Amino acid sequence: MQLIDSYCWKILLKETTDELPEFAKLEELKIKYICDKLNTKLETSPTTFNISKNPKNFIPALAFICQETEEEAESLTSNAGIKTLGNSYSESLEMFDQVFDFKRFGYKSIDGLKNANSTGKDLFACFAQTDGHSTSLQFVRKRRDKYSETPILALEDFSRTEVEENFLPCTIDPGRKNIYTAVIGHNSKEHQVRRCSDLERRCYTGSRRRRAYVDKLKIAKNIKDIETNIPTAKTVNLETYKVHLTYLLEHLPRLLQFYSQESAPFSFYDYQSRQRANAEVANTILNGGKKYNPTKRKNTRKNRAERRKKRKKKEAKLIEDTEKKDKEKYEGTINIKPTAPASDTKAAEPAAVDTKVANPAERQKEKDNDKVE
Repeated sequence: MQLIDSYCWKILLKETTDELPEFAKLEELKIKYICDKLNTKLETSPTTFNISKNPKNFIPALAFICQETEEEAESLTSNAGIKTLGNSYSESLEMFDQVFDFKRFGYKSIDGLKNANSTGKDLFACFAQTDGHSTSLQFVRKRRDKYSETPILALEDFSRTEVEENFLPCTIDPGRKNIYTAVIGHNSKEHQVRRCSDLERRCYTGSRRRRAYVDKLKIAKNIKDIETNIPTAKTVNLETYKVHLTYLLEHLPRLLQFYSQESAPFSFYDYQSRQRANAEVANTILNGGKKYNPTKRKNTRKNRAERRKKRKKKEAKLIEDTEKKDKEKYEGTINIKPTAPASDTKAAEPAAVDTKVANPAERQKEKDNDKVE
């Protein structure tokens, strides 16, 4: 930096230069050659104003600097006898071994680095990182598995009596209509065939019931008609797509009001039910689940009927509340009539009307009754 600030920069600005520093006197001719070359590449002096005004004028000079830097780096590499990075791992190790002393890390020679994996030592990753003051080398250590020392057993290591006492053999076959068909047990007494169809899993999730409930809410708020009448967006015709956008923008407030934070429980309950259904499908294989263990089921039809009634009442009440809110917000209107002054209240009262005289049908009935008498 001292050489650049006190000597090279002043040459480029065509100012009087200081004396060349002592450490650079041996390379005086080379420094002057580079500075003269840069002056020929520069159209104007490299001041801050000129660089910000016309930066493209300084591209040839920057290209010359990059070229000189690369040539200098190549010459230094060839003088030091360092090989360029090869494709093989051994060539990369040889390159790093010429620069760094790996004896500090416990490797006596290059062969120790190459055979580190077989001897159980850390493997060098051929990667070095520096911040300008220090260098860190990256080594790779094999992950130690806590179960690596435990023996790995196969089916052949167990006798038939050990299998019958400690294990429950199970064979599973996937299908189209059925998610799986599992054969449980190894003898005629404990033999059992367990199945789970796709329809059963959907029943576990309760997706049909929730979909019907959401459809009722959509019908109550007129969202069902809006969604069914949405024009198609699968078109390349610009006018057809404009019709689609116009329709969506027209009904967007109603849609956003329905699909607000109040509709968040729908997706959350769907997620919960999917987790429960997957757990029940797995339990059916492992221990029979509710399907093959009647003791694990909730009590009988009576309880199911009561739960169904409570659920229907809750849904009906929620739909009724939403209808009331919509009427108050969109359709309900409150008419406020101006009140008359206190002094004119008597004059404003309507006169009493004789219903017998005012109602001709009743009067005709009375005449008919008189005739009959």
